[in-house]
Amino acid sequence: MTVHMPEATDDSMQLIKAAWRAVAALWVPDYRYSKAGIITQDLVPPPVPRRALFDNLDHERAANVMAVTDEANRRRGRAAVVPATTMNLGIQS
Repeated sequence: MTVHMPEATDDSMQLIKAAWRAVAALWVPDYRYSKAGIITQDLVPPPVPRRALFDNLDHERAANVMAVTDEANRRRGRAAVVPATTMNLGIQS
């Protein structure tokens, strides 16, 4: 399944939401699933920061959350901090 993103992003939370949309669309009850993969395509350089105040606040907040998460994982080890939406799913990085 292909999930189209409305805009280029490196925000893990947006990518997780897109992955969940794909899972919800493909899920069939009572089937056994083992693994899934994600292939990225049409990668582009990071966008130039927007000047619109309200759009920029959300992008800045997401960037700050990802920077803190990345730093905590660098200091404490991979997957020390993970998004709550991936917890209790047996997902190990």
